[in-house]
Amino acid sequence: MNRITLVAVLLALSSVASAKPAGDISATDWNNARPKVELRVSRGTTSDTYAVEATISDLRSGKVLAHPKVITRAGVPAKIQAGAKGAAGLISVEATVTVAPSGATATYASEIKDNDAVVSSQGATLAVSS
Repeated sequence: MNRITLVAVLLALSSVASAKPAGDISATDWNNARPKVELRVSRGTTSDTYAVEATISDLRSGKVLAHPKVITRAGVPAKIQAGAKGAAGLISVEATVTVAPSGATATYASEIKDNDAVVSSQGATLAVSS
């Protein structure tokens, strides 16, 4: 029996994790999607926290598929998972962002998967904004 699962999970091993829904998104919106991931890392409301905000949209349709936000601390990986799994063609995104101890930069690594098979990966160093 094939089971299709819509995944919208945010994991922060530090403090609070919350997600802003991207409207009426279903597993079919992730079918053969071409995700574009835009990230912003900024200082949080207290001196020891950082906000990681992502906008994940489909490059072909422009539709926003997910808009997660994770609050984390320096050195603690913030993990974002969004998408669908359970059948070929269902796409998901997994990303990890870790703010450096200095608080000036953050490292980013992500994988785009087609039903758990990695089809793309990338990494970058990001500047943390005020």
